[in-house]
Amino acid sequence: MFSQIDFEEDGSAVLSLAAGPERFHELIEREGVIAAPYRARLYWIALMRWNAIQDSELKGLLRSSRGLIFIKLPKRTRDSLDGSMDASETALMPFIPCQTGSVKSKR
Repeated sequence: MFSQIDFEEDGSAVLSLAAGPERFHELIEREGVIAAPYRARLYWIALMRWNAIQDSELKGLLRSSRGLIFIKLPKRTRDSLDGSMDASETALMPFIPCQTGSVKSKR
C-alpha cells in the first residue's frame, strides 16, 4: 500500500501517502498537509483537503510513493506484479523531484 483515500467527510485527511524521508519535512510545512496519523514514523503525509497540493505535483508524489514502497518488496513479488514498472524506473522513483513537469513517464 502506497496511499490511502478517505471518503468520509469527518474532517480527517482525504489522502495519505508515503513521502519518504527526503520530502517529508518540506511537505508537512505546507498549509493543508500534516504528518499522517499512525504513519508519520514511516514518513507518510496526509492531505487535509484535495487542493493542498497542485494536481501535477500530487501525481509525481503518488508515483514517487509507489516507487518507495515497490522497491522494498521482495524481488519475487515485484516480478509477479506483471511488469507494471521496470526496475530502472522504480530505482529512480524516490529521487525524482515532484515539481510540475519534472516527472516523465517512459510509456
